[in-house]
Amino acid sequence: MLYDAVVLVNRTTRSVSLTEAGQRHFAFCRRMLNDLSEEEDTIVGLREKPEGMLSVVAPKWISNLHVGDAVADFSITYPKIKVRFEVGHHYRGTHDFVDAGFDVAFQTKSIRDSSVIVKRIDTLEYVLCASPDYLKRHGTPLRVKDLAQHRALVHVNEPIWHFNSGTGAHIKLHDIAFSSNAFLVLQKAALAGMGIALLPLRSISSQIADGRLQLVLPNRRIIPDRPLYITYAPGNQNVGRVRCFVDFVTAWFKRHSVANYRAPGETKLRRFQPKPVGARWQRPTSTATADASDMQRSPPQRYAGSTWAKPRMSG
Repeated sequence: MLYDAVVLVNRTTRSVSLTEAGQRHFAFCRRMLNDLSEEEDTIVGLREKPEGMLSVVAPKWISNLHVGDAVADFSITYPKIKVRFEVGHHYRGTHDFVDAGFDVAFQTKSIRDSSVIVKRIDTLEYVLCASPDYLKRHGTPLRVKDLAQHRALVHVNEPIWHFNSGTGAHIKLHDIAFSSNAFLVLQKAALAGMGIALLPLRSISSQIADGRLQLVLPNRRIIPDRPLYITYAPGNQNVGRVRCFVDFVTAWFKRHSVANYRAPGETKLRRFQPKPVGARWQRPTSTATADASDMQRSPPQRYAGSTWAKPRMSG
């Protein structure tokens, strides 16, 4: 056999053997095959091991709901994974975030598509709140219809406040004191004492805990709750990193549930928990003589039923 005019193999009718050049070339090919096998093992390892690059994306308003905290904690826990976390993107198509180069996307809309995996990691509960200063100046609403006498801080996409209560209510807001397309802006307005705002509980849990904001009508549940999803492609080449991230974030939101919070001056955690359909809220025996302000500080309870009311929100 000739290779560029060099004989690599001696062949006779009885045997086949390598020449000196053939032995050198054989050794070279064997090293090359071994290196190729090792490189393949390395590539597979990078795919499975929690290390390397991971790209995460979320709409801007979601990033304020502890998502940024969860991603930062993940990066601290897994320093070998280099995280790129971008906010402000909103992708309408199923694979748009993948086509844009992201491994994982946070969102609040479920995608019914078998080509991507959608996992629910939390439920975003909404509550009414205001600053103690505002409530001191304008009084504390005790009924849904009392909201008609208060200044409303409204998200432009939420012009109607829906309640699920014993009598229920759908409050269409007409005279709005202040509006914005950002919950963070409405949160700052509420902290400034401008009025009553409807906000995600996660975004204000620390302000509720330290007393800078107070819940308004806590025994009226705002509907609907919004789920928080994490989405990724099942065939992602960074499957090890993605799996690690999804498991970590899921556990993180369970550990940091806003179902537990501590109100000012309390030594025990209160819990935001649903009541069975048809159940009624009962004032604890120890607070049987509580006044209206005590009722205001009671944890939210969930009711069933539906009615309609249409007061005008005063400016």
